Amino acid sequence: MNVEIAERLAARRKQAGLSQEALAEKLGVSRQAVSKWERSESSPDTDNLIALAKLYGVSLDELLYVDDAIADDVAFEAADRSAGRQGAA
Repeated sequence: MNVEIAERLAARRKQAGLSQEALAEKLGVSRQAVSKWERSESSPDTDNLIALAKLYGVSLDELLYVDDAIADDVAFEAADRSAGRQGAA
């Protein structure tokens, strides 16, 4: 799996407020499977890709399309949320 897609999967999961364990439970897969997807070690099958897109409220194109502008936007949003949590601590 493409590293950018793997990072996008992790960013979408975090944006949805889900742990790897919670996402795995929703999809009926192991936490290790989710971890491997997010580390670009394996890819979700078609059924899980469709389930992920529905869960996150995005199209498969949005989930899988590699575009620098979109990847930067997702990374910026994740960094912005992270900075907000650090300031609240």
